[in-house]
Amino acid sequence: MRALVISSLTLLVACSVAACNGPAQLPTINGGDGGSKDGSAVVTDMAVSTTCGNAGQLCCAGNQCNRGFACRNGTCAACGALGSACCPGGTCSAQDAVCTNNICASCGGPGQPCCPGGSCGSGGCCVGNSCIGAGQSCGNNLGSCDAGKCANCGALGQPCCRGTCVGQGAVCTQNICSACGMPGQPCCAGATCGAGCCSAGQCVAEGAPCGQNQMGTCGMGGVCNVPCGDPGQPCCGGSVCKNNGCCVAGIGMGGITTTCAAENAACGGGGMGGNGNCVAGSCGDGACGAVGQPCCGQFGLFCTAPHAACAFGMGMNRTCEACGATGQPCCNGQCDAGQCGFNNLCP
Repeated sequence: MRALVISSLTLLVACSVAACNGPAQLPTINGGDGGSKDGSAVVTDMAVSTTCGNAGQLCCAGNQCNRGFACRNGTCAACGALGSACCPGGTCSAQDAVCTNNICASCGGPGQPCCPGGSCGSGGCCVGNSCIGAGQSCGNNLGSCDAGKCANCGALGQPCCRGTCVGQGAVCTQNICSACGMPGQPCCAGATCGAGCCSAGQCVAEGAPCGQNQMGTCGMGGVCNVPCGDPGQPCCGGSVCKNNGCCVAGIGMGGITTTCAAENAACGGGGMGGNGNCVAGSCGDGACGAVGQPCCGQFGLFCTAPHAACAFGMGMNRTCEACGATGQPCCNGQCDAGQCGFNNLCP
């Protein structure tokens, strides 16, 4: 069995929880990986809402907004323009823009980040996710940049240009640029597929199983619809469970997963699960997992109630603290507004 080494920070992200407030809707999970290789992702709406989710309206359940808007401090605002917040999934609508630290920033010029697909403007080359100008050296014996490509790297079958490849249909795999984006191939950069859905790092065809533990179905537009929130199902966006259930961490296909335990049912034992039974979102018969309570699990690393994350630190006497708002820890890798930062803090 492959050895599994998980840092305290990773465990904190995997097992914290976020609240889901708003009008009653049919929740599903977008298991298309959007930054998550285990297929657990953000709650999406099966139909466009007219009572929430548009510009100036409250965010819908799971802090979601209709297409073209993002949830910012509980209200939906336009996203994707240069200098504005990124849209869900880390995407931008502006030309020559890429999502960087949850802001759509300019890309493609010398010294700027590479644009989506590893592209640069004016014949520049993408090396190590940074653009260099045409005619300049790519460094490390990779040759010179000519017409958007370094002489000795970046094309299909060639070595990667310090982790990057040229074009939408190539991805760096074991330092070799390989074809990506079609069913049966690896997902391309940004966990995207040209056809189908990205699930656990692989593209699957429309109609195929996808998402956490392959419980979802790949739908149109690359969206993996996974039922969530009921006992035995994956937790909804923000690790929310219905009817006072508890969101309990475990290990499934692709890595750490979260699964809902029904109220009054066993949370599961061991280092990954909670202790005792679930009571109003708290495991340990109601004694751990909520804000202000001790963290759950054999090593005291997990929280199970809405908007609760285990405070980062050392030792076993850690406490669950509020998460998801600006400046707070991320809740299961998600925030009330924008994407979880690299430092596990919400923007």
